[in-house]
Amino acid sequence: MKLSDLLWADSIVVQCHNAPDADAVSSGWGAYLYFAEKNKNVRFIYGGKESISKKNLQLMVEKLDIPIEHIEQLEEKPDLLLTVDCRHGESNVQSFEAKNYAAIDHHKINNKDVLSKFTAYEIKENYGACATLIWNMLCAEEDFAPKKNIKLATALYYGLFMDTCKLQEIYRLEDRIARNELEKMFDENIMKTLMTHNLSLDELGIVARALEKVTYNEKYRFAIAQAEECDPNILGIISDQLNEVDGVDTCVIFSVLPDGVKLSVRSCIGHINANEIASYLAGGGGHKQKAGGWLKFDTLKEKAGICTPSGEDVTKYISDMLESYISQMDIIYAGERCGIDFSSAPLYQKLPIEIGFVDLMEIYKPGDKVRLMTLEGDVDIAVDDMYLMIGIDKEVYSNDSKYFESHNDICEDAPAYTEEELEKIDKCVFGINTDSASLKGHIRKCLPKATSRIRALPITRRTKIHSKGDKWFDGDPGDYIAMREEDPSDIYIIRKHIFVKTYAEV
Repeated sequence: MKLSDLLWADSIVVQCHNAPDADAVSSGWGAYLYFAEKNKNVRFIYGGKESISKKNLQLMVEKLDIPIEHIEQLEEKPDLLLTVDCRHGESNVQSFEAKNYAAIDHHKINNKDVLSKFTAYEIKENYGACATLIWNMLCAEEDFAPKKNIKLATALYYGLFMDTCKLQEIYRLEDRIARNELEKMFDENIMKTLMTHNLSLDELGIVARALEKVTYNEKYRFAIAQAEECDPNILGIISDQLNEVDGVDTCVIFSVLPDGVKLSVRSCIGHINANEIASYLAGGGGHKQKAGGWLKFDTLKEKAGICTPSGEDVTKYISDMLESYISQMDIIYAGERCGIDFSSAPLYQKLPIEIGFVDLMEIYKPGDKVRLMTLEGDVDIAVDDMYLMIGIDKEVYSNDSKYFESHNDICEDAPAYTEEELEKIDKCVFGINTDSASLKGHIRKCLPKATSRIRALPITRRTKIHSKGDKWFDGDPGDYIAMREEDPSDIYIIRKHIFVKTYAEV
């Protein structure tokens, strides 16, 4: 669905959920601004018993001039009621009558049948924030210019910031691209004001009570705590505090909500990644140090036989899962401490598969820094003597010039990427201290040299490798542990789906 698909309606009410948060306010306002510019009779509302009371949200509405209304009833049925960051009929959305209903949301749909009531909808489950979805929809409208509206960019960035626990639980490419685009546009003074008014005295009490009762596992050095029902951002504050405690390498904070369990995960050691734990527990994600997830009640019932979860039930489930995760992991250090005999491992030659590359010094100047959105997460690099590599799945990563030139032969022609692929690759490289430069016209092809040979073995357990470059590689059963023939101290992981496409046994 496009926003322009809804322009048939003359009277439009944009509604967000009761007790709206920053993501709901910013997303709803984005939709409101679009319809207002199209000269529609549009209102922006929310229902429920409570009006906005959190200081940060009051400041957000005041500083950004957001015309949101708290109402008890609609006097007339609008042509269209558009719910944003929620769906009409849900328990946290006051029901108002309208001639037609539409929805824009990023939350999980448990029953697809509920969508039959909507004239139109755009649902992107598992986006970190509805702000990302609205931003993309606004940018897709050719006759609307969201990138010129600093206040809107500030609101949407703050919505994304808050709904992803201060960007610590942002892992989808779409959210990362929206973050990159918005962070160069927002009003820094307003953002500083909002960020320093996030915690009320009542929420400070929630933090204190959660930290009073912590379950600690001395053998595996992890801690678990339950918080009362609260803003997800509060869980991040608690987990940050707990992870600073001596002896706590990893922690999980959770809150049991009416429709599931919200998790916040932290880790301060290299071989245990918070994003992997979040995925292992609840299909979540984020960064290696900070992540989050949503544990569905169905998962607890299926895996642990828990039908009506209490705090004690969830604590035991998380504890058992963490013990399993940590105990079933092999940790390998490259070099003399490796302990793996590669002498009988099969020898593999890299296949002559053409891949793309860009000499970053062609489009940036010395001292510039860029952010690469790789499969493993965001990587910030200086462009000096660096090459951007584009893999067979259009994934991006970097090589320094010495490694690139010794392992690849440059081809004369350019790779044949589609416009859609080029646009995706372009968005995976973002200027940090400079403007982002388009890669179009600068991408060339290269072939791996015949000397690129490795010895490799499939792994059967979750494996972490600390490389000689002080970098951790993560592998799952079925992936390959590889050693470069020319440098036995260079050990790393190759994902199975990439290994089978790019290597052949000699």
